[in-house]
Amino acid sequence: MSKLVFMDTNTYLSFYRLSANDVHELHKLQHAIKDGSLSLLSTDQVVDEYWRNRQNVIYDALKEFKGQPSWKLFPRLLTGYAELDAIREATRKIDVARADLVELVEADAIAKKLEADVLISALFELGTKVTVDESILDLARGRHERGNPPGKSGSYGDAINWECILSQLPGADGPVTELFIISNDGDFSTKFQPNSLSEFLERELRERGYAGTVHLYRNLGDYFKKHHPNISLDLEQELQSLVEKLRDSPNFASTHLAISDLDPRATFSRAQQRTLLETALTNTQVYAIGTDEDVHEFFTVVFERYRSGIDKEHLPHLMKSFDWSPSVK
Repeated sequence: MSKLVFMDTNTYLSFYRLSANDVHELHKLQHAIKDGSLSLLSTDQVVDEYWRNRQNVIYDALKEFKGQPSWKLFPRLLTGYAELDAIREATRKIDVARADLVELVEADAIAKKLEADVLISALFELGTKVTVDESILDLARGRHERGNPPGKSGSYGDAINWECILSQLPGADGPVTELFIISNDGDFSTKFQPNSLSEFLERELRERGYAGTVHLYRNLGDYFKKHHPNISLDLEQELQSLVEKLRDSPNFASTHLAISDLDPRATFSRAQQRTLLETALTNTQVYAIGTDEDVHEFFTVVFERYRSGIDKEHLPHLMKSFDWSPSVK
């Protein structure tokens, strides 16, 4: 456990908002945990805060998206130009597409099947979760009552998380030599040095005997740029290998195994999208078991995501083989 990463609740929730955090960063984090590059620390407090706020954040994000203006009124001087009719038709199509997209996203959000949902749930499972017991609560209350950071007035959620972090140092699975805190709400820093852990908290770490380095980042992307600059390439190579494994599956067992390693909501390249669609059309060891639960679930998500790349003549095969009912377009 030489590298320990803690992300606050707002960082997880930022993957539903318009923010600097791209969902692809969660794929990177999952990859880094699996290959042993780092350990992720979560707490009961973070998990509870996430579930308390998830639906409201999604609601606000969709409300903002739905409220984005589209052209409705045009100057009279444009009347009579054919191009104006084209703009009106394009605007109408955008409005219809936006409404369709919102409907799909709302359904996936309710079913907890958004890409961020799947990845965050997996991260909570992969990470080390600290249980917030009475001793940690007492320490957090005392910290808050004395006015010590981190945290805001009237709330000691961050104080709870900080006490959880301290409880994991030097680390149950070996000494922590690098501690990374990903937070954008300013509770772990100061106005004087907004990109560094506050000197009070760093001083506390040293007094507790922590001898490693400590870093504060505003978002997960900045962390990866600094400490794992090649992880995007590693992740792309891994994803390509998994797609090819499914494409070349020689039997039903290997198809199920390949499906279990693939996330249908992953960020596939255009070439990988084509490969997946061709696999569904040409590999009998895949489409012959297309109605099996795991294969059906994987490919129906893929088909919906990349519906525009499916030729009409291939729809009957895909619908029958994978028991797929395309959403109305």
